[in-house]
Amino acid sequence: IVDAVRKGVESACSYGPILGLPVMDVRVNVRSVAMGPVTSVASLSACVSSTLSKCFRLAEMALIEPFSELAVTLPDDEHLGAVLSDVASRRGAVRDVGTGDTGCESRLVCADVPTGELAGYATELRTITSGMATFSAQFSHYQQMTPAIQKTTVDKIRGYY
Repeated sequence: IVDAVRKGVESACSYGPILGLPVMDVRVNVRSVAMGPVTSVASLSACVSSTLSKCFRLAEMALIEPFSELAVTLPDDEHLGAVLSDVASRRGAVRDVGTGDTGCESRLVCADVPTGELAGYATELRTITSGMATFSAQFSHYQQMTPAIQKTTVDKIRGYY
């Protein structure tokens, strides 16, 4: 019975209600299971999957997106405003603006930015800083999309625009 319930949960979680993507970070508590004399393990698993899928459709589900930790090193303050503005335009959140490791007047901008927004960042950074800045980015965490961004993303994936 436990394996049938587990398989039903795994089946329901493999196909989410928004875009058919897997559902993550779900905890299911089963309080009781009633099986009749003709109830098969397969029908129990299908029932669990169907019930959980219905719960997903009724719940306020949300998409999550990967975020990267972005570190931009500038030689001075000349292009700092342009870099901060560009990070903001990419839905980034600046965590810190400090001095870089190289000493002198170098600046280090640390921000969390949606990974998808970093496409083409090297070219854009080179353009707005006249090739004077460098950057690094690495995966940081997942974060829930805002409803507006989620709607735009779903519409794009479904081909609405």
